[in-house]
Order: sequence, then C-alpha cells, then structure tokens
Amino acid sequence: PANNEPGLKAADYAALMQAMENYYGRGARGTLTRVGYAAFGRLVGGQRLLASAYAASGNSAQAEKTLRDSIARDAKSPELRMDLANVLFAARRFAEAEEQLNSALALKPDYIPARLGLARLYRRNGNVARALDEVAKVLSVDPGNAAAFLEKGQCEYAAGSLDAAARDFQQFIHREPDSPEGEYLLGLLDLTAAR
Repeated sequence: PANNEPGLKAADYAALMQAMENYYGRGARGTLTRVGYAAFGRLVGGQRLLASAYAASGNSAQAEKTLRDSIARDAKSPELRMDLANVLFAARRFAEAEEQLNSALALKPDYIPARLGLARLYRRNGNVARALDEVAKVLSVDPGNAAAFLEKGQCEYAAGSLDAAARDFQQFIHREPDSPEGEYLLGLLDLTAAR
C-alpha cells in the first residue's frame, strides 16, 4: 500500500481485516474498507492497531510477533513497548512484561501508562508497597490522574486498607463520573466490609 509506513504490507491489512472480522463480525470488514487501506495505516499507526486486533481476537502470538517486529524497526517507541507489555501481561508472562515496561520508562521516564502498568503488575504479584510507589510517581507528575487513583484504590484494597481504598475510589469517581469501575469497586468494598 502507498502509505507512510513502509513496513506494512497488503498481507498485514488482510490479516488485520481477518482479525477484526473474527472479533467483531463481518461488519468490521466494511468499516475498514470505507476508511481506506492507505489512510488507515497512516492515521492510526497500522502496526499498533494490527497488533491490538490480533490480541483482541485471541491471537496473542501474532500480536507479540507484530509488536516485536515493530520494535525492531522503531526501538525508541515507549508506546510499542507498552503494547507488548500488555500482550505479555495477558499471557501471564509477567517477568517479560516488566522488562518491556522498564524499557519504556528508560525511553521516557515520566511515561504514565508504563508506570501504571508496573503498579498493576506489582499489585498482581503481591508487592503492594512497590505498586503504591509507582502510583505515587504518577501522582507526582499528574496529581489528578484518574487511573492512578483507581490503581491506588485497588492497591489499598489488596493491602486491606478499606477506608483508604474507598477514598481513592471516590477520587476516581469524581474524575471519571461516567465510568462504572469506581461504583463497582465501592460496591465490592461494601461487600467486603459486611463480611
């Protein structure tokens, strides 16, 4: 295709369309066709979206391959490393995910998605203190970051600090009033406290 991403091939677009069709149904194919292949690759970063479509359709091996190939061409992209970390996290390959998150932070030390990714990974592995340290780094850069309050609340909940978790979830809800996550987690806190 004639676009600004020479690494993309017609086969990549065909694979993207198939992955989207597998995940969303046949209607996705028409959407992609209307946008136009060349414009699509130019406007949304075809390789990242292709990897995302592979991951969403359950083809994590192809998502990983696409992202690793992209990183080989653009080693200075923290976004690509973050995307790869998410694929690895979903595959429960936590050490490799952590390595990619740290690589993203080496490229861009204040890259908030990678900091929150590390916090989520540390919390999942039971290291709440380290997770809270990553959240604190995010809040020092962006004191109103809603996702940081959500993660902080989940860390506090994991540590058994229900009052602190409730305050953090309230901060999240204040910043993201339309998101169902905060209300759900507050309900979970109520159930936990009732036990």
